[in-house]
Amino acid sequence: MTMTAAASGKLIHLATLNSGAELLELREVEPNKRYGWLRQGASTDVEAPSISEAIRKGALKWKEEGFRPIRCGTLFTLPERDEHGQNALFYQLVESSKSPNGVFFDPTLGSLCMVRESSQQALSRLKSAK
Repeated sequence: MTMTAAASGKLIHLATLNSGAELLELREVEPNKRYGWLRQGASTDVEAPSISEAIRKGALKWKEEGFRPIRCGTLFTLPERDEHGQNALFYQLVESSKSPNGVFFDPTLGSLCMVRESSQQALSRLKSAK
């Protein structure tokens, strides 16, 4: 993966290291095929074919540095909102915030979704990303 290709890919999720002192970005390297972490804007050797695998590999790689994904909220699928939801990714928070009622279509899930209960840290990152 080249730094340019990774840095220009869609931002998927965020994580912090060293108690929030450093920010990592999970970006799409190849659309729907490959995901990789950037550290201080530079590519790392941590890549995977799925988002969940990339997060797992990041947690293993930076365990000693306190790897911690940012809590972006709870993702609920619609039309019938599930009771428990699941952890939202940063790109899902971004899409939900663009909609006046918070509802958006996630092509990966193939469903209408909404994000609720976002952390202050995620909302701060969202404001700085706009």
